[in-house]
Amino acid sequence: MRRVFATIVLGIWIIPAVFFTVGRPALCVAQTVPSQEYDYTAQAIDSVLNVADEAAKLPDIEQKVALLVKAAKILPASSHDDALRLLDKALSDLKDWNSTEKTTWIRRRTASSLRSKILSVYITLDKDKASALRKEFLAAAANATTTNRSGDLTSALRSENWIKEILNRNERADETVNIALSIMDTNPERASTLVVQSVAGGVVSAKIFGVLQKLKQNGNRALLDDLESKIGAALANTTTLDPFSLQFASVFAQWDADMPPGAKNGFTVFFLNSLQTWVNLVKEASEQGGLNPSYIGRIFTDFSFSVRPVIARYSSPEQLQTFDLLLDQVSASVPLRSKLDLQMLLPQDKSKEPRDILADILKEPNTYRRDTRLMGFALNHLRKSGQDFSENELAFSSEAIDRISDAKLKTIMEDSVTIARVNSMVKAKNFIAARRLACTTPPTPLILSASLLLRFTGESLTL
Repeated sequence: MRRVFATIVLGIWIIPAVFFTVGRPALCVAQTVPSQEYDYTAQAIDSVLNVADEAAKLPDIEQKVALLVKAAKILPASSHDDALRLLDKALSDLKDWNSTEKTTWIRRRTASSLRSKILSVYITLDKDKASALRKEFLAAAANATTTNRSGDLTSALRSENWIKEILNRNERADETVNIALSIMDTNPERASTLVVQSVAGGVVSAKIFGVLQKLKQNGNRALLDDLESKIGAALANTTTLDPFSLQFASVFAQWDADMPPGAKNGFTVFFLNSLQTWVNLVKEASEQGGLNPSYIGRIFTDFSFSVRPVIARYSSPEQLQTFDLLLDQVSASVPLRSKLDLQMLLPQDKSKEPRDILADILKEPNTYRRDTRLMGFALNHLRKSGQDFSENELAFSSEAIDRISDAKLKTIMEDSVTIARVNSMVKAKNFIAARRLACTTPPTPLILSASLLLRFTGESLTL
């Protein structure tokens, strides 16, 4: 099958070169052979169609559609009907492939991307049909978004399947942006309008970057500025509870250094309003069993790690303080594992001495932020001590941990220091001292794990 596919691909990509030589038969045909006996255009068209017929037999839908679309695209205007036939075949097979009752989100997403490729060629061959298909695709996406929901959003965010629920609800926006991408070259203004429509409900598709990037590459600064301003304005009037949209929006907000100030402000308002909406939801849901912990941890991480830098960059100190205060209101609901993961993501300023960094952290008035920064500082020096053991590094970690206010977090971090010491003794082959330290320390779960691992395997525990 690989050989068949490779042969088809080679044919599809090489045959177009024939079209560039058909106007110069004297260069390609010996003078002794009458050029009128050779219809190179007809031969090239027959070859493309033969290769396309073979491509239509491929079982892999992505390979099949890609090759049929390529074939339809390279056929000359004289083969207009054949090109449409190939697109019709690609679209029909794609519909059959995506028509099963239990089709997955990944399959629907793949189908949306492939439809976009088919539509981009339909536009050049039959604008009326392309327009009809565009409406059909959008209607289908809207229907899928409604059908695949399993109740209200709050209920979905309580379930274990919250990721699936959010992705299902985002299908219409993804489809809209896919259509925008398909018409970028022929109608960039209309494509921009579709992108703005896609974010009106608070869903920010990752595919928007393709539109923005294409405008920038084409040097269409005026249209890019206009689109970014309209996206910012649309987002300022909505909110999101979707961590994926937060992440993508934070990337878009910073990727273009020349983004208009109004657009930057729109993103800032969107983030602040979304945070307030999420905080309110967490508080209300806590009275009814709470939201799924993994959802809370994920979106808290996105607000802290992805969104906060945007607020710090584009907003006033007062707005940043408001942002931090809102995050602090729900900190007790955030899983400890998420806090640990977040702190490991945050970098430490290498230009400052550890003692100066610690002093700066201790000046933080917000208890939660001070604790989390102390935890990050301690973890950073624990990692350094693990690479090349140093009592000095452990001393910095211990000093930071002593200042942590959260008792549960403090205990876990103290265990981490003990384990680092045990690990260093194991590396030095000092097993008796390592076992003594592990056994004389209060038996928390982490210490017990380290002690048992040492007892039965003689190995250290990786933090």
